[in-house]
Amino acid sequence: MLSSKPSLHPGHREGQHTLPGSVTGGQTSRTTGRPTENATHTLDFTMTTFYTPPPHQGIARRALAYLLMLFALGICLDSTGCGTAQSSISPDVVVAPDGKSTLALWADWDDVDASVGSGMTPAEAATLNTTSADDRRTWSLLTIDNHTGELVVTREPGAPRDARGCERLTLSAQIDGTQGKTRAGLMVSGIAKRLTQLAGVEWAPRR
Repeated sequence: MLSSKPSLHPGHREGQHTLPGSVTGGQTSRTTGRPTENATHTLDFTMTTFYTPPPHQGIARRALAYLLMLFALGICLDSTGCGTAQSSISPDVVVAPDGKSTLALWADWDDVDASVGSGMTPAEAATLNTTSADDRRTWSLLTIDNHTGELVVTREPGAPRDARGCERLTLSAQIDGTQGKTRAGLMVSGIAKRLTQLAGVEWAPRR
């Protein structure tokens, strides 16, 4: 009677089977499927074959990876102008002794709400709440480092408009903290830039 047990290559233990081109011990010939003469041990192809660091080393390596990721993100923001490093304060900004930054320009009053966000990013601030009247809008501000401030946009009631139908608007911002004066200048500059892009048109790309 023929045995149903699979034939084994010389040097193999029972329970081990070799497929052509597979590796079961040291090195295997791709032509014969037989182990080479220097095959002296069986490799364990599991994830434990590779070096697994102790738990404390794994945590340290993950922390290092996060730090490197943050460092790379900082380089990206600095080189692409995503952050405040590439923002600039308009030469038209007037800074008062108390740190309040003011800028006047011709713009469309209806574009004010849509333009305020353009000043928040360079100033690293957010609006908390707003109050609105016919000719005055006020926003309470909070910066990324927990300083408060205020943004006010006004227009002169009944003042003449320019050829585009724009009105004379005044932007003013005041922010607490050591960087408050710079942030206020960046804020009104960013808002004024977007208002200028939208002046006299229904839509304009951000530039």
